[in-house]
Amino acid sequence: MEAAKGAGARRVIPLAVSIAAHSKLMAAIQDEWNQAVQDAGLQDSSIALIGNVGAALISRGNDLSDDIRRQMQSRVRWTDTIRAAREQGVRAYLEVGTGNVLLGLVKRIDPDAEGIQLGTPADFAVLGA
Repeated sequence: MEAAKGAGARRVIPLAVSIAAHSKLMAAIQDEWNQAVQDAGLQDSSIALIGNVGAALISRGNDLSDDIRRQMQSRVRWTDTIRAAREQGVRAYLEVGTGNVLLGLVKRIDPDAEGIQLGTPADFAVLGA
């Protein structure tokens, strides 16, 4: 952190993260990640998705795979992604897994957004109601 300040950073904030995702520090596992994405066999989607690297609508399987592969070491354009989703009419988000970090970030960008946390099997019951 001192090195960042010494290099001219105006603000340095430590992040509580378990991995250095979306940074060059993940280069050592990039090949393994690429293989996992390839093995997933993504196909063209009938519904356009918003890629986090380009913050643009994509639906071709190759483009989806490319965006996911690039996320390992590239910065993600989360704010632009949420704004693009809003422009497409998205108003509700699901966060699958423990915690609600992403929903909190969404609400900062789009205070009118609604969110549902799905962290336990019981939480999924709300989807069938």
